[in-house]
This record gives sequence, C-alpha cells and structure tokens, in this order.
Amino acid sequence: MRCMDLAEQDQEVQQGLGVPYQVEDLRRFWRELSRDWNAFTSNEDNRHMPAITLTDARVQVGYLKYDHPQSLHYPDAPGAARKHLASVYMSISTATRDQMFTTIWKGGDRKFISPSHAELNGGTIARCINTVIQRVDSNTKERTKAYNIRLIINTARRGVMCFAQTGTGRGAYLPPDTERPALLETAFVRDRARQMVSNSGAGPVP
Repeated sequence: MRCMDLAEQDQEVQQGLGVPYQVEDLRRFWRELSRDWNAFTSNEDNRHMPAITLTDARVQVGYLKYDHPQSLHYPDAPGAARKHLASVYMSISTATRDQMFTTIWKGGDRKFISPSHAELNGGTIARCINTVIQRVDSNTKERTKAYNIRLIINTARRGVMCFAQTGTGRGAYLPPDTERPALLETAFVRDRARQMVSNSGAGPVP
C-alpha cells in the first residue's frame, strides 16, 4: 500500500533514518494528512521552499566604532542606526555568480555599512562568518524538512483521491505522481565554504 510506504517516508523525515517505525507514527501521518485538507483542490501545490532572506540570516556581530561616514549612496546625516555604538549585522547571500557566497554588512536600518567601521564582538571576521553560516544552515535544514513533509502529504492525498474516484469495484490504478517522491536535499552553506577554502588553499573550515 502506497500510503503505508509514504507514512514510513514521512517518519524518516520527521525522526531521521534508523528510528524504528511505530503504530503511532501511522496515526500521526493520517492526522496530518486530513488536517486542513480541502479535497476539492488538486493537492499538487508542492510549493517552492521559502528562501532564506537576508533578515533571517543576519547576526549581530558588533557595533560602529564611530558615526558611520556619509557616502555617495547615503549622503544625509547619519540616523540612529549609523551612530557610534549602533549595532552592526552580518548576513550571507548565496545568490552570486562568481563566488559560492558573499558577506553582507548592514546596520539596524538595513542600509549597507562598511565593515572597516565596525568593532567586532570579541572575535574575528572568520568567526562571525562561521556564526552566520550556522544560523543559515539551521534555518535551511528546518525549511527543507517542512517542504519534504508537505511533498509527502500532498502525494498521499493525491493517492487517496485517485483511489476514491476509482472505487473498489476493480483494481485501482495509481499514477506515478502518487508514488514515494524524491525528496529535496538540504543545501548547506557550510559545504560551499569548505569548497571555497579548498579552492583557495587556506586552512580547513570547522
């Protein structure tokens, strides 16, 4: 039965490989399958996984050593977020062509700042990058898990609807889109960092 197979796949995503499958896992799967289900929809909304935004990824890594100098892009007098001792945030973007990721420095008002004007909180830039990577990878792991669970649930719902339409008078044909789906793998920024370090010949990334 495909629903049983999907229930086992759901349990693997929920709890990890190697965890014994229990009857309660099947009950939880059926509860999740029926929760907020509108049977009149196609259940093909295997939605794209929400991207990690720069706000999600940002970490407070220091403060301004002095009022941030005015610049061509920000010619006005500095506001509170660009004053001496204002918080400085770092985030990471993977939307780059020639690099595997790039660091982005901003103030509390989300305006770009130069890291040369920042005093770091008891660490190096490398340590700050490591902290941001850990946060991004943790968020990505949770979002990938949620996406895969939704993918399995939608697949099971399509199977139930197909079986309901066919009935039990004859063998029900279940199309390929009701089979155990290929899950999305988590793309860790840590792997990109290690590849960058390997290409540059620098030391290992923890």
